[in-house]
Amino acid sequence: MITAWIVLAVMAGIAGAILALRPRGGLGFAWLIGLAIVYVGQRLLAPSTEGTVFTGVGILVALATLGWRARLRGETEGVVRDAHGDALLWQSLGTGALLVWGLTTPFVTDLLGLDSTALSRWTAVFGTLWPILLVATAWPVLLLDAALAAHPVRMPTGARTQAVASGLALGLGTALVFPVNYLADAHNLDADFSYFRVTAPGGSTQAILRSQTEPVEALLFFPPGNDVLREVEPYFTDLAKVSDGLLTTRAIDQASAPGLAKELGVRDNGYIVLKQGEATQKFKLDDEIKRARRELRRLDGTVQENLLRLTSQERTAYILTGHGESSPRAANPFDKLGDLKKLLLAQNYDVEDFGLEQGSGEDVPDDAALLIVAAPEKALLEPELKAIQRYIDRGGAMLVYAEPGRDKLEGVLGYLGLAVGDHALAHATKYVRLTGGLVDRGNLYSQRFGSHAAVSTLSK
Repeated sequence: MITAWIVLAVMAGIAGAILALRPRGGLGFAWLIGLAIVYVGQRLLAPSTEGTVFTGVGILVALATLGWRARLRGETEGVVRDAHGDALLWQSLGTGALLVWGLTTPFVTDLLGLDSTALSRWTAVFGTLWPILLVATAWPVLLLDAALAAHPVRMPTGARTQAVASGLALGLGTALVFPVNYLADAHNLDADFSYFRVTAPGGSTQAILRSQTEPVEALLFFPPGNDVLREVEPYFTDLAKVSDGLLTTRAIDQASAPGLAKELGVRDNGYIVLKQGEATQKFKLDDEIKRARRELRRLDGTVQENLLRLTSQERTAYILTGHGESSPRAANPFDKLGDLKKLLLAQNYDVEDFGLEQGSGEDVPDDAALLIVAAPEKALLEPELKAIQRYIDRGGAMLVYAEPGRDKLEGVLGYLGLAVGDHALAHATKYVRLTGGLVDRGNLYSQRFGSHAAVSTLSK
């Protein structure tokens, strides 16, 4: 407690020195020192004897500055006298903040007999009001003292009014911090204004789930309270709501379920496992939110891809080769089938090349779920046509591409009663822009699909 007495002596000494050496221009600082001594006594030392002494000394210093200010007002004339009068008014109002603060002390609130709700409101109102009153009055006092120090004998009228106006503006501006701080504390909000946002369950993902006959379970392996789990869980909750009861979801800490994790092949947290019967499909996200943001933005596409693999039987699609066909490895973007291959792989197809080396002149393999003939430049050989026709006869599925200037595939399409037209389809306004030239008008797209099995995936 020796330190407390030293602090009191130093603060009181400074206030006394100001009153003795700069009575005309330093009263405001001495007044604030008195209020600071009160603050130390009540907020840092109370309840104790030292706190009571500090409070008493602080009040005496503040009242002494008020008395000195009143004396100076009586000894001066003109604008200087008016300036001291203004400063006396603002100091008196500021000292009144002590009375407002007193209304929040337990002594007063106990006398009022307030219940918990009323007490909370009472202390919130007056606890915010007294620092506002103190700050709003301190700035005019300090600026008036600065003007008095600059003009101790004769002060221009404009200097006095300017000091009051500027001080009040600064005081109110500074005081605005207190209600804003209270509102921020009372209404704690957490908002993310970054570009990051987890995707919502898309219509295609919902359609895949609704088409199932067996339920699917989503197991989210994350530790409790994980930030990535907080982003992922609402996605699966929303998906479960629109799945007509076909999807259930639960979060599991990998460390707390080692048996289940080993059975599913989950080595650590971050995995999401989709389970239907005995079949499973899993993928991994980073369990650190900053590194997982890119993965989370693509979450719906990843879930859709894994759902297709889970719910579809493994099948084989063959792409006919050897006639200048388009392929997934073609350099020309118009010939590229990379997107088609990705779509087939996502639906649990195994995509294989099918040329003469693989037996295209003999027969289409029995395990072919789909045969793709992708706009060949050269005509197919007669044995190949016969093999394809036999495949058609036994109900095989085909996807045929045709391009102007290439083989018209009469041996294949003619066998089905179809023919390739002589002109390319184009549209003057509704097309996909790739090069910026007229050729883009042939890059047509559709957002409407029929009920034929050939476009069932696109319609989803």
